[in-house]
Amino acid sequence: APPRHESETKMQELFVLGAGFSRAFVSTAPLANGFFANYKESFSDDLTEFLTKQHLGDVGKLDVEKLLTLASLEPSWLDGRERARLSIIREDIMLCISKVIDTCFVKIDPTVRDFSPRKHVGDDISPFCFNVNEHGTQLENFAVYLIKHSGSVDIISHNWDILLENALEYEQFRVSSKILQALDVPDQGSPYFHVGRSYGFQAIEVDRHGKTYYSERGAQSTDIHVLKLHGSINWRCRRAPGVPINPNDVLALRCHDDILESLPAKYAVDCEFEQYPFIVPPALDKSTFLQQPVLNVIWNRAADRIKNAEKIVFIGYSFPVTDFYSEFLFRHHTPSDCEVVAVDCRTDDSAKKELRNRYESIFGRPVEHHFDGAVDYIKNILNNSE
Repeated sequence: APPRHESETKMQELFVLGAGFSRAFVSTAPLANGFFANYKESFSDDLTEFLTKQHLGDVGKLDVEKLLTLASLEPSWLDGRERARLSIIREDIMLCISKVIDTCFVKIDPTVRDFSPRKHVGDDISPFCFNVNEHGTQLENFAVYLIKHSGSVDIISHNWDILLENALEYEQFRVSSKILQALDVPDQGSPYFHVGRSYGFQAIEVDRHGKTYYSERGAQSTDIHVLKLHGSINWRCRRAPGVPINPNDVLALRCHDDILESLPAKYAVDCEFEQYPFIVPPALDKSTFLQQPVLNVIWNRAADRIKNAEKIVFIGYSFPVTDFYSEFLFRHHTPSDCEVVAVDCRTDDSAKKELRNRYESIFGRPVEHHFDGAVDYIKNILNNSE
C-alpha cells in the first residue's frame, strides 16, 4: 500500500490478536490443532460418524479448521438428504466450539468483586476469569494501557473469545471506582469499551428483564474498538433464516456477567435470537459468511484502521492459510511507512525462520519480531510507556 497522506488521521497503535494472545493468559485456550483436546462431553452420533468416515483420527489432535472445511463442502453430486445432514453436523460443530470456549473462559461479574489491590501476582484468582494463569496481572495491565491511550489505539481480533473485553470491562469498573486515579487515567465520563458500540457497529443489548434496546449514546472519541473479524462468542443473530445479517440484527451480550442466568433475559434471547453464537467458522472458504452486511461493516472499519496506522503489532497471529481474506486485508491496506511488529512464542529456530518468511512475504519487507511471547512484550511496552 502507498504511504498515507498527511491529511489522514493517524492511529498511534493497532493491535492485531490471534489465538496465541489468549493462550498466553489462559493455558487451556484452544488453538486450531487440538481444539477439542479438553472437550469433556460426547459428540453427537452424526458428528461421531462423520469423524469416522473422514478418517480424522484422534479427537484430541483434531484440526478444527480442517474439520469445518470438510463439513462445509457441498459438491453438486450430494443429494438433498446428505446436504441436510451436513448442515446438522455443522451446527453440532459450532455448538461444540462454543462449549469449548465457554469452558475455557469462565466469567466473573466485576460489580461483585473486591477491587482492593492484590499483594502480589498469583495470590488470588483473576478478577474477570477463573481460568487465567499466573500472568493474568499483565492482561489487566494491558487493559489499563489501552484505556490510558484510548482514542489512539484500537484492536483487530481474530479470536471468538471475550477475554480482552472482560479485562477492559473490569478495568473500567476500577476507573469508575477511582482506583486508577494514581495511574493518571483520564475521567472521560463514559466507558471505554461498550458492547453496544465498541464492536464497530450498533449492536442490540438486553437487560435482565428481557427488554432489548440499542445504546442511547453513539460512538465516543474515547472508545476502544475491538473489531472482531470472525464474529464473537457473545453475539447472537435474529431468527430469520436466509435473510442477510445486518448490524441491527445482532445482539451483543455483556461480557462481564452471565445475563442469561436471568430467566426473562434468557427467554427473550431464546425466542428472538439464534441458539448458536455468530462466529465465522475456521473453514478455508469463508466467503458466504464474509458477505454478511454486519461483517462488511466490521471489515471496512478494520481496513480504515489499517490504512491510518503508524504501528501495527500482531500478537499470537501467524497468518494461517485458511485466513487468506485477512492476509489480503493487510497486504492491501498496510501503509508502506507503517511499523510492523510480530509477537509470538517460539523457541525453535526453524519455526522462527518460517514465521519471519511468512511475514516478509506478506509485507514485502523485514518485520520486527519478538519471540518471547505476549506476556514479555506487554511488560516491555508498559515499562516504556511510563
